[in-house]
Order: sequence, then structure tokens, then C-alpha cells
Amino acid sequence: MDSFRVRSWKMLAVVSLTGLLFGVSLLHWPTITIVAIALLFAGYTIVDEFLVLAAASRTAGLEQTRR
Repeated sequence: MDSFRVRSWKMLAVVSLTGLLFGVSLLHWPTITIVAIALLFAGYTIVDEFLVLAAASRTAGLEQTRR
């Protein structure tokens, strides 16, 4: 787990919840095609990376104010 995600329990909860929803949706629709699975995973990855970037920029701002 990234240190950025561990510092904020809210960020960790959002990432965990999106992963859980992704897994449940795959179990709920067993006839889903491989293209749809790839699109769901791509969406999950994009959201995850935006959250990591937000956490990184927030952490970088905190480090600059400490100096």
C-alpha cells in the first residue's frame, strides 16, 4: 500500500470501497464480456490514480509549509 494512502484513512476507505464495488460487480454479472471488464478496470485505475495524485499534492503542500 502506498504511504500516501495510509496517511489518510478516508483515502484508504475510498480506494478499498471502489475495489470492493469492482469485485462485486464482476461477481454479479458473470456473463459480462472481456471488453466490459477491461473498461471497468480502466475506470477503477483512472479513479485510483487521481486519488493518488490528490494525496501527493496535498502531502507536498504540507511538507513545503513545514520548512
